[in-house]
Amino acid sequence: MTPDLDILLSAVDPAVVGARIRAARETAALTAGELCRATGVDEAALADLEDGRRPLAPAFVTAVADHTDTTVEMLATGLSRDVLTVLQGELDHARLALSGQHSSDACAVADRVLEQLQSARATAPHLERDARRLRATALEAVGDLASAITDLHALTLVPRQDPQWIKDLISLSRCYRESGELDQAIAVGEEAEQTIRELGLDDLTEAIQLMVTVTAAYIFRSATGDIGHATRMCMRAADLADRHGLPVAKASALWNASLAKYVGGDVVASLSLGLQALALFGEQGDLRNLGVLRMQTGNAYLAQDPPDAVAALEMLTLAGTELTMAGASAVEVARHRQILARAHLELGDTDAARDALAESDALTPDDAVELRAWHFTLLATLAARQGDFEDTYAHLEQAVLMLTACGADGDAAQVWFRVASVFADLDELELAADAYRRAAVSQGLRPRS
Repeated sequence: MTPDLDILLSAVDPAVVGARIRAARETAALTAGELCRATGVDEAALADLEDGRRPLAPAFVTAVADHTDTTVEMLATGLSRDVLTVLQGELDHARLALSGQHSSDACAVADRVLEQLQSARATAPHLERDARRLRATALEAVGDLASAITDLHALTLVPRQDPQWIKDLISLSRCYRESGELDQAIAVGEEAEQTIRELGLDDLTEAIQLMVTVTAAYIFRSATGDIGHATRMCMRAADLADRHGLPVAKASALWNASLAKYVGGDVVASLSLGLQALALFGEQGDLRNLGVLRMQTGNAYLAQDPPDAVAALEMLTLAGTELTMAGASAVEVARHRQILARAHLELGDTDAARDALAESDALTPDDAVELRAWHFTLLATLAARQGDFEDTYAHLEQAVLMLTACGADGDAAQVWFRVASVFADLDELELAADAYRRAAVSQGLRPRS
């Protein structure tokens, strides 16, 4: 649907529309004086309008269209109403059909619309944004995070008083986080904070969700101070959402508070917060978020002492169904398969664990650093349980190198802690002690000289 004319005119260059008005007047064989009499403006004002020296009022553009046998859409965008409707319909259809299996089709539609806008020298910012957003979503779905980031940067470069602008910032921060660029993921939200307040958007669900998305990057960066800061940010966001009556925003905040507690080692609190968030998302019928949150909750069940692998497997089975129905991204499905592999390992089913890891490996993008590092960690766990300690250390070194390269030293420590517990279960106490020592080093702890 074409936006209201006043919104469209505010988004395009007055000089471009003015040139179209002059061309329409000349095509209709009207003099400047004749058009002035028809539209109620004087000749000096018309000259300024045609040259782009003053802003265009919707009433004036409508009057010009009526007296030059054209349309407001043609004057404002350079495209007919029918063409605009067709292009918007193609984008809407591709967006509705978008899933991991249709991502290439969605990219093709987006590219075709952008090329048509460029070749027609059209000025339809709403269509350009929709096309870039569709392409970014499709690229993220198949794991091409770097290309998705390029489109999302173009979408968010100019602030707009529109909740969708904040949604695009959320997507940009998330893509940076998934690619391991944690400082960039944090900067996206923090640099936009003041602008969001100035635009009067700070009490929206989307604004709180952006704050929560930034906390996830703090969590993955996971220096000790970052975990505490992230937890406080999440609980503050949950209180703010509660005050404004925003259940989805509150669920998002509780979700990341649960993740922060998990990374900080408080599994009981993590489960409690995760289940609260699940209840809120369940009321909204949000399948994608339900599926992703069930993954995290399943992970928390596995982190209990002792692990509750049966409850985790039940939660993960539901998550798999929800993610499939919601058309989840490759990164989300790959993460699901990783956690499923953990559950199978706890239940002693190494064949099922290996199959789940193979699926995860096939889906994980090369630039999804954190996800690929945990893949190697699980391979190390599998090798350790099969007594192949040489492979165990080879996989561990790959995982730790990836995590430390992107500044996730806390996650690197968690890798060593997790495998240390596996060595301890196998009664390989020297190897367990070595892994615990390496975990301490990853956290910056050194013996006194």
